[in-house]
Amino acid sequence: VLLSFYTPKGKEHIVIFINILIFFSFTVAAVFTKPYKDNLNYLALSIVCIMVAVVWFELDKYRVLCNPDSYFQPHSFWNLFIALSGFYFYVYILSDSIKMHSV
Repeated sequence: VLLSFYTPKGKEHIVIFINILIFFSFTVAAVFTKPYKDNLNYLALSIVCIMVAVVWFELDKYRVLCNPDSYFQPHSFWNLFIALSGFYFYVYILSDSIKMHSV
């Protein structure tokens, strides 16, 4: 909510890209704090989804493949892949807490 009200007009893409970089840095920090963790496949899927989302974000930013009458919209794929990235990162973090409680 704060980002939607206090982001300067025309700077939305920069704020979104900075948020993606912050999320990406969290995933890298998670790898370096526990390098021998079992479920790195979820973290790898999260990183891949971030990269795919950034590609769709750039396509949407420059209106590539953008047709208002089409069912295929680049912006929807950007939302889908950034959501998948967050989901896989959540599963990665959750799998660690479940393992700690079962010990």
